[in-house]
Amino acid sequence: KSTAILFGDADRIIIFILQVMMFFALALLGKRAGLELIYYICMGIAALFAIYQQYLIKDRSPPHCFRAFLNNNWVGAFLFIGIFLSFLPE
Repeated sequence: KSTAILFGDADRIIIFILQVMMFFALALLGKRAGLELIYYICMGIAALFAIYQQYLIKDRSPPHCFRAFLNNNWVGAFLFIGIFLSFLPE
């Protein structure tokens, strides 16, 4: 019951497409919510972590794939920080 099993050999490209769609949706939400520049900076940092995840899974090595999976904590952390800092009073 994982994307690796579901998508087989296309797993990396599907994960990439889903990541791109997620960041696009987050950018639209940030614009609609009127979030500050710091949100987009943090979103850019989160995107760098997503790129790093793509690098980790390139060989489909189980330990590297697990590291990429755990790396998602940093993606979420930077998105949270960006949202949080956007709502701080100036």
